[in-house]
Amino acid sequence: DKLQALAPELKVELEILQSNHEGELVDFLHKNMDSAAGGIVNPAGLTQHGVSLDDAIKAMPFPVAEVHMPNIAAREEWRHHSIISSAVKGTVQGFGWRSYANALRAIVDIAREAKKT
Repeated sequence: DKLQALAPELKVELEILQSNHEGELVDFLHKNMDSAAGGIVNPAGLTQHGVSLDDAIKAMPFPVAEVHMPNIAAREEWRHHSIISSAVKGTVQGFGWRSYANALRAIVDIAREAKKT
């Protein structure tokens, strides 16, 4: 709801999907590959093992931000490494729901800068 409220302020439209299924996330990225200007993904439990998601993000022609509501470096040791991080433009974490808002603002700015060049 907070992102939907922020979208008009940034003059963007959002396509939102929440799923615990990696294939559904991959399909969503591919479906929007030619129409989206940017993406935000919270890999959650796929952070350390989402190989298909990682590959799909690398194939996207637009910038993607990785989001985590908690700071994953402050959690259990095994959660500290993200295989997704190498595929994304940047990572926003540790700010709760604000991580999403910060990532959206950043991706919109990056996409607009890329459009100018």
